[in-house]
Amino acid sequence: DRAIEVSARRAVGASRRLAAASWPGSLGDGTPVPTVMVVCGLALVAVLCAMLPLIFARQRRIEDAPRRPLRLAIPALQLGMSLVVLTGGALLARHASDTIPRSGSHAAAGEVFRQTDPDAAPAARASRYAALLDQLAAGGRFDTVSLTTAGALVGLGMVSAVTTDCGECSEGGIFLPWHIVPATHQFVSADTFHALGVRLLAGRGITSRDRWGTEPVAVVSRGLALRHFQRGEALGRKILLGDDHRTWHTVVGIVDDPPLRGVGAALQPPFTVYASVLQHPVPTTELLVRAKGSTAVDATTVASVGRALVSGGRPPTSMTEAEMLATNARPLAWFSRWFSLEGWTMLVLACGGTFALMRLWVLSLLAELGLRRALGARKWQLVRFVLLRAAAVGLAGVAVGVWFGPAVWSALASGTAGVPVWHAPTVMRFALLLIVTAVAGALLPALRAARGAPARLLSWT
Repeated sequence: DRAIEVSARRAVGASRRLAAASWPGSLGDGTPVPTVMVVCGLALVAVLCAMLPLIFARQRRIEDAPRRPLRLAIPALQLGMSLVVLTGGALLARHASDTIPRSGSHAAAGEVFRQTDPDAAPAARASRYAALLDQLAAGGRFDTVSLTTAGALVGLGMVSAVTTDCGECSEGGIFLPWHIVPATHQFVSADTFHALGVRLLAGRGITSRDRWGTEPVAVVSRGLALRHFQRGEALGRKILLGDDHRTWHTVVGIVDDPPLRGVGAALQPPFTVYASVLQHPVPTTELLVRAKGSTAVDATTVASVGRALVSGGRPPTSMTEAEMLATNARPLAWFSRWFSLEGWTMLVLACGGTFALMRLWVLSLLAELGLRRALGARKWQLVRFVLLRAAAVGLAGVAVGVWFGPAVWSALASGTAGVPVWHAPTVMRFALLLIVTAVAGALLPALRAARGAPARLLSWT
């Protein structure tokens, strides 16, 4: 459901046609928005804002203007906000690029098949899933054969409450042997932990023996074991999954906390519980097949696996693992692209305002510059005096961005796991751009002032 993202894009000024054309997918029908009226209203507000200074300027003469230099707080704030938005867009784009594996890597060479079998009974689905995994595992043709729920390969899953048999646990001095906490549920097969790169810490993982009719088992993440089992000793204890309040699962393993790569994965609970997909045969699954080594799965193998997955006359859909990860990262890349465009737009506007204010600021300094020239200062000394102050404005803008930036960048990281809150090279790159912008805005007026005669400069007093 992309309603929230589209609404956010519309809220910051994008037209529906622009959002629909650029979004990496399709959008449903909606009510037309009077875009022309909105644009005309914004244009009217802009014209009125531009006329206000002229209206107030008519109430005083030029010679009545204050004789002190102009304040440069506004361009510093503009440059600082530009730094915040530009750095945020760069951090999102960098994370979206890092999410997609490099060509030729083992993590990009697999083939992912998605199938849906909603009509069959759970026992029949479990039997078919087990036969499929046995067939693909026979002969040692593949390095990985993982069957999971949809989204598990990128760290997404169903969120529901689990009840843990904590033991002799207490909260605030109250004895609580059972803890009810939200957790991400993922139903996996024996090879899934290897496919996800999740390390086994204690006990065992899900195996091919955990099938329909056998004792229900579960594997929990390290955070869940440490927080909601006595002394972190979860092995052998019981846990209830989801809305099933009757079937206790025995915890047989503890794994490391999984990597969160999917967009929105950071919004999920910090705890994850894994159960066998053969004991919980969900209707929609994703099958990941990786060949030996780093070679891609050939077309003949793709066709044969596709025929084995056909159920009820509905063939599965397939894509490479790299395509799946790229599809998952595409909304993030879309958002980062437009977020960066907004930052560059803010920088262009800030540059225009900075250039204009720098010119007025240099004009307000002409009397002081004339006095310095009359006392023997050279032209290059005047230029250096102005440019150093302009660089100080740029540094002030950088300070504003560094002060307010982490709050915005941490908000981005809270919705998308893996986005860094701070990346010094990116901040420094845009900080240098802001300083250069401030200096460039003052360079031409400074050169003109330096070429003026001291008497003409002093006449501005």
